[in-house]
This record gives sequence, C-alpha cells and structure tokens, in this order.
Amino acid sequence: MRQTRQEIRQTRRPAWLKQGGRYERGGTRVSDYKRYGLRAPGRNQRWVKVDNTYILVGITSGVIASIIAGR
Repeated sequence: MRQTRQEIRQTRRPAWLKQGGRYERGGTRVSDYKRYGLRAPGRNQRWVKVDNTYILVGITSGVIASIIAGR
C-alpha cells in the first residue's frame, strides 16, 4: 500500500528536531532510561519522550545531544 503525500509529511520529523537543535517543547521525562534501552544521560542531561522518539537534551541549554527512534 502506498502512502499519500499527506501521510508522508506527517511521518517526517519536525524542523526543530535535529541534533544540535534547541528543544523548547513539552514531552514526558524518561527517568527509567534502561527500561527503554537508552544509555545513561550525562551530567546536566535528561531523556525526554516526544511522540515515539527519545531525545537526550541538555537541561540548562536545551540543546539536543541525541535522537533515538521509538523502541
């Protein structure tokens, strides 16, 4: 089954969601990162889940250090 253009557009990542970009939106904090197979966050970093994507974010700067597709 082929996807329509609208479906493809909806599956793309938002423009702000890229490594080195700034994270300024809501989401759910992931405290049990091992449960999801994520590495331990560094000092002043935390994992956040947005939709089905895990984002490693600097707490003070909001800079995205890593992006992992949902598992």
